[in-house]
Amino acid sequence: MNLIPPALPSSLPGTHHATTTASSAQERPVQQPAVKLKLNGALNALDASPDGLHAIVAGREVLKVLNVTETEATEALNIRVGSRLNLNFSSNDVQWLTNQKIATAATNGAIVIWDVTRSRQKLQAKPAKLVLDGKSESVRDVRFNPININELAAAFETGTKWDLRKPHIYERKLNAHYGLALAVDWHHDGRTLATGGRDKFIKADGAAR
Repeated sequence: MNLIPPALPSSLPGTHHATTTASSAQERPVQQPAVKLKLNGALNALDASPDGLHAIVAGREVLKVLNVTETEATEALNIRVGSRLNLNFSSNDVQWLTNQKIATAATNGAIVIWDVTRSRQKLQAKPAKLVLDGKSESVRDVRFNPININELAAAFETGTKWDLRKPHIYERKLNAHYGLALAVDWHHDGRTLATGGRDKFIKADGAAR
């Protein structure tokens, strides 16, 4: 009796596929380690600048602009410095408007528009003249209209819509929830505004403009 198995064919179904898979695995780029940066306080929010070169991070004790690359994140500007710190520097949310303007939702009920400028290759920031007072305990979320840079929406006890050209009072209040409004955002068409509340509902207002 012949116990030697017959020779395998030079090409078995799946043999070429396995070779291709192994070759592809060898050609995959090595995954870079995650970029990490330890800060001096808890973070409530972050947002990337429109040009993608920076990020703003915000919390009750943190308000900083970072330089961000594929390999590292470094501090470019600490806005929470100086002897005149107040609750305008303590933030629940943050969003870039343009490369020069940032909005923060402060824990004292104010929306602060910050001017970010570059002087001698260094970033500088100061509060703009626009500080929107929602006459509320706190602002929980803030979002600019993607179509109209003069409009923003904020989550106070209710949702509100503001026109930056008339900053003294909100343009419209959205009484959409039983209880607090916790989140707000625009549809990309700039016409519909959605809010999320503690009542576990999401409400969309198509007449926001």
